Amino acid sequence: MNLADEGQQRNLKDFLLLYNKLTEQCFERCVYNLNNVGVSKAETDCVGVCTDRYVTYNQKLMMKFMEHQNLRQQAAARETEAAAQQGGVAPSSVGDTPNS
Repeated sequence: MNLADEGQQRNLKDFLLLYNKLTEQCFERCVYNLNNVGVSKAETDCVGVCTDRYVTYNQKLMMKFMEHQNLRQQAAARETEAAAQQGGVAPSSVGDTPNS
């Protein structure tokens, strides 16, 4: 299996986990009566609001995560550049992998 396939599998797994969590939370929050065959308008409206909020929250969370990662990468690049200018060995960062 190549890296592209692994990345696609990881993305699918992440999506399915998010979808399952969203479904479970909104179902628990919005479905009031399991005795009816159909779904009530109140339940449909609740699920709509719940999913909108969850998706909006997840998007905001991902934006903050990407901002944080960008800042970490910039700081690591500055540290590496400073170490190179001083002729020392660059400090290793958490999550970095060796080039070999």
